[in-house]
Formats: sequence, C-alpha cells, structure tokens
Amino acid sequence: MLGAIFKLSYNNEGEDPIGGICGSCFFINSDYIITANHILSKNNFKPNEGYGHCQYWILSKDFIYEILPEYFKESQETDLTLIKILKKDRKIIPYDISKEYFVGTECYNEGFMESDMPIDKGDITWKENKLVINKCRNLEDFKKSSKGKIFLIGNINLDRDVKLKNKKVIECNYGGHKGMSGGPLIKKDTGEVIGMISFGFPPGNKIKDKLFAVSIDEILKIVK
Repeated sequence: MLGAIFKLSYNNEGEDPIGGICGSCFFINSDYIITANHILSKNNFKPNEGYGHCQYWILSKDFIYEILPEYFKESQETDLTLIKILKKDRKIIPYDISKEYFVGTECYNEGFMESDMPIDKGDITWKENKLVINKCRNLEDFKKSSKGKIFLIGNINLDRDVKLKNKKVIECNYGGHKGMSGGPLIKKDTGEVIGMISFGFPPGNKIKDKLFAVSIDEILKIVK
C-alpha cells in the first residue's frame, strides 16, 4: 500500500498553513511504514523557515495518520526511516516482498511529486491548537509511476543529503520525479517489492534521469 509523506507548517491557530507532499512511503508490513531517512527523520522534523509549528501525516487511499517522531526507528546509513503504526486498520494492505531480482529484471516504481497539495482547504480544521485533516479525496490524482529495467546492482557509499554506507542498491535504467524517494521499487511480473527509491541523478533536478533504490535485502536487516 502506497502513501505520501505530507507536511504543513503554521504559526497560530486559525491561520492558513503552508506545505504539501515531501516524499513517498509504503507499508512494509502491518506494523511499519517505511520512507527515506532524508525525507523524514527526527533531525528534519521541523517547520518551514519563518514558521513556529509543523505537523506530518501519512496520506494513503482511505488512510490518514499523523506522524510523531517518537515512533520513528532510523537507519541513516541505509537512508531508511521506519514509522510504527499504532492505529490498526484492516484497509492496510502491505506489499509482498522478494529477494529474487537480477540485472535486466523489469520493474517500476510508484510515488508522488514533491510540493503537490492533495488536500482541499475545507478538509483541514483546527482542534486544540492543532491541525486535523478530515479527508484526502484527491491523492490518487497526484500519483506518478515510472518503469524500465534493473541496470546495475552493487554496493555504494554516499555522503550528501542522502547517506549510504556500503549498502546494496539497485540502479534503474530510467528516471522519475523528485518526491518519489521513499516509495517502492516493484517487480513488474509479480508485483513484489524489491527495494525503496532513495535518490536520483542529477541530484538538483526535479526530473531525474536515473533512479536508485536501497535493496530489499538491506531493508529487511532493519525491519525485524
């Protein structure tokens, strides 16, 4: 089940907040959602410049869940954040996973575009000095996907906004959009997840020529 990481910043109750989608995420099992650590971490859980408060949510089809940093489990060197889900919901359907993938395996990824605003203003209310999202009716309209094949598989070290320390990654032979980080990389023939989109090249561009995913092998070392 695919989701979006959604952030709003504000100063005082009653004011219009600013924000939007800042990344993608997905349910790895019934207890945890995973996303990219450079998208969501305890260190970057803070409001936009000029604002005093912020709130984050996971938005998915028929599922709205406010995120609190005390429920994070982080692996910065794997670019991975796990978010513990306390609200059990039968609508949550995790992806199946697979370690069976090779160079040339056909694959695709799903995610969202950074800064998009899928919430209507009328669906946001205030309660006890905090924002409450009542509905997310437009999320599916903002979903994006890309497809192609696995180009290379290997270990990588990276030290910039994305940090990877000798981790196995999957390089795709296609590109995507900024905001897809944290979303699943999926085998075309089975629908099973084989990785999590971490970063793309060129680094500063909103449109990426190539996408790289942290392998499911690395993810399962953290998700226990």
